[in-house]
This record gives sequence, C-alpha cells and structure tokens, in this order.
Amino acid sequence: MKKIIFVIAFLFSLIFADEEANSAILIVKVAGLRNAKGVVRVALYNSADTFASPTTYKSLSVSASEECSVTFKSIPYGNYAIALLHDENKNGKMDYKLITIPSEGFGFSNNPKVGLSAPGFNSAKFSVDSSEKTITVTVKYM
Repeated sequence: MKKIIFVIAFLFSLIFADEEANSAILIVKVAGLRNAKGVVRVALYNSADTFASPTTYKSLSVSASEECSVTFKSIPYGNYAIALLHDENKNGKMDYKLITIPSEGFGFSNNPKVGLSAPGFNSAKFSVDSSEKTITVTVKYM
C-alpha cells in the first residue's frame, strides 16, 4: 500500500514539475496614470478570437497608484496580449463622453496606435518564453 501511495505521489510531482517548468511569471507595469483614483483592471488574452472582449484568459485588478503593476503567475509559454482599463469610478466598465470617446484611461501591450477601435491581437501580441517576463503598458487618455 505504501508503494502505491509513493508511486502516485511521485507521478503527481512529475506532472506538476513539468507544468511549472513550462510556465512563467508575467509582470505588467502600468505607466502614465493621470491620478490614483479607482482601480486598474488588467486583462490577459491568449487568443485573437477573444481579444479585447469580456472573455479573458485571466484578469487582475489593483488599486491605482503612481507605481502600479500586476503579476500573473503560472502562465504557460505562448503568445498573449494585454488590454487594461483605468477604472477611476470603480464601476467595472469603460465610461464614455460624447458616446464613443473614452473618458477613462486604457492601454494595450506593445502600446500600439489606437484609432476608433481597439487594435487587433497581432498588434498587441507578445511572447512568454522564459520563466519571467516584464512588460510595460502606457495608459492613454482621450
């Protein structure tokens, strides 16, 4: 009986060790916040099909501050994109002025130019292929 338990424990340790060996810590630094009101909501996407939609791979929120960052743990190696919102009034959504102009800050990985809509996944895509990756996203206000 002890041998069976040992073998099962050993197999689980191999599975989880392999998972950890191919995963990373992703640190997202937020630059350019205009104030420390509200929260910063950071969404991590792993698919072009869901990018900049409510269907995220993972998401985190942190209180807005001068030196703001979030850390995603156990991220499998691969391609990802970030979209973030400076939710100053903490209502969980982007607020607009004049119907289509955002009144709160937003940003995307790679800091692509933004027109009348969100950039595509490929414009914001970056690779996670080592044990730790740090990116900086600059918040834009209109």
